[in-house]
Amino acid sequence: MEVDIFKYIEKDKYEELCNKLKSNEIRRIYDDDYIDIEIKKVGKRVFTFINTYGDKKINQALNNICSLV
Repeated sequence: MEVDIFKYIEKDKYEELCNKLKSNEIRRIYDDDYIDIEIKKVGKRVFTFINTYGDKKINQALNNICSLV
């Protein structure tokens, strides 16, 4: 699933936050009930992590995870 983070945060603000990060720092830049976006700086590189959440009940999600093992 491809997510356009600039739907959730302005590009200028994103770049500003990336430039202010210190090495090994993690910062959540956006969150709501369905998605959260974090950035992490490792050395000179900045990684963007996007976590999406669905509407499955927790027991159903855990059963699906257990069936994969």
